[in-house]
Amino acid sequence: HGAAIGMNFGGLATVANGGIAGMNIGGLALVSEKYIRGINFGGLACVSSAGKMQGINFGGLALVGNDGISGINFSSLAIVSNKYIRGISLSGLAIVSGKENGISGINFTAGVIENTSFIRGISFAGYKLKTNSMYGINSSVVMSIAENMRGISISSYNQYTNQYGISIGLLNFTDNLKGIQIGILNFARNNSPLFKILPIVNFHF
Repeated sequence: HGAAIGMNFGGLATVANGGIAGMNIGGLALVSEKYIRGINFGGLACVSSAGKMQGINFGGLALVGNDGISGINFSSLAIVSNKYIRGISLSGLAIVSGKENGISGINFTAGVIENTSFIRGISFAGYKLKTNSMYGINSSVVMSIAENMRGISISSYNQYTNQYGISIGLLNFTDNLKGIQIGILNFARNNSPLFKILPIVNFHF
């Protein structure tokens, strides 16, 4: 019912009701009702059900932090937080956070990076980037979708309500362009009729 502090090892699982701090290993899982801090390893998962996960975090299949995840984060399938994700995050299929504080730092996944607030920093998704606001250098193989984009976006398909910066892709769409589109087909709704749809390059300043 208390905290586990120091060097903690569980052959199958390390479980604490009050928090886990230090160097922590769970053969299958590392689970805390509150915080997890330090160097954390769960063969299948690291889970903090009501607190923050901070430090160097490794979950064989998943990292789940209800109150936020920060540090160097690695999971072969998913990194999921109800609040923020900060730091360097590497995941096989998905990096997903809830409404508060967004996703920031250096993020890489072969699948999806998604958040309802913002993505900030340097991000790459093998399939899709989707958020309300996108800042920095962001790239995805298939699509990037946001209400607001500030920075540089490189995707096969870029779709933004407001674009401030450069988008590079096969297809680029925005309602309000303040920058440059480079691609096979570029659509900027706020341009004059002759320049709404252009091949190769479109721009509005």
